[in-house]
Formats: sequence, structure tokens, C-alpha cells
Amino acid sequence: MDRRSCEASHGIRVGPDGNIWGVDVKGHAILKFSPAGRVLVVIAQPYAREGNNETKDGFNEPTGLAFGSNGDFFVSDGYKNSRVRQLQQGRRVHRPMGQEGYS
Repeated sequence: MDRRSCEASHGIRVGPDGNIWGVDVKGHAILKFSPAGRVLVVIAQPYAREGNNETKDGFNEPTGLAFGSNGDFFVSDGYKNSRVRQLQQGRRVHRPMGQEGYS
């Protein structure tokens, strides 16, 4: 498990399961923490590299997240990649939506 800290928090949400989710805008990552603060999940490229629209877990300055009623959640990856990513059941990247120049 990646034990890194958050470089620049941009959004924090409490998920339906009571865990805490954070967006690390400068670390290009989404992190899930237990209520006690233990890192449970890191969704990112290895070594906090920037991602592009072709990379599976590649975010590039993500900005926020929202939860769907079915357990999926959505990550706005808007500063550089200009898209929203849907993640199924809080882990697997499912599909990108949008691209630069479209609304």
C-alpha cells in the first residue's frame, strides 16, 4: 500500500461507508482513509506522475469527487485532462466523460 501523504488537498468527502475520501490535486491522486486516518486506497499513477486521457488511473490535478447512489463515484479531473472519471464501487476506473473544448 502506498503510504504517502497528501501533497495538496483539494476536496474531502465522507463516503457512504463512513470512510474519508480526499483529492490530492498536486499528487494527482484520489485517497481513501479510514476514520482513524489509515490510508486504505490510493488511486493514481505510480510515483505521483501526471496522467493523461490514455492512462487508466492517471489523473492530472483532479479537483473533486461525488458519490453515486449505487456505490460508484465520480472524479472531476478538470485542470489538465478536462474530463470526469466514473469509478465503479470506489476502485476500478470505468470510463471517462468529456474532453477539452466540450461542455
